[in-house]
Amino acid sequence: MPAQTTRSSVTEGHVDSWPKMAAFLRWVGQSLVAAGAIWVYVPPPQDPAEEWMLSQPPPGHPEQLRSDLPLTAEERDLARRLSNPKETA
Repeated sequence: MPAQTTRSSVTEGHVDSWPKMAAFLRWVGQSLVAAGAIWVYVPPPQDPAEEWMLSQPPPGHPEQLRSDLPLTAEERDLARRLSNPKETA
């Protein structure tokens, strides 16, 4: 009697169920992604203008402010608006 290399119950009866199983698993994965997107907490963005303080550029930066020259009227206006962004909004 020759040795049987494959089981007929696995190869014949279950071949048609693999596309259905793959479609079901794809649906389960998409459902979990959708549920996760709904139930995952995303913190609100912090307002960077509140944390940022107007100061001089770091040492060695090419745009150093000269302390011996006063700011022009336009530069003073820009500095005022940058230091208090809620007033201009």
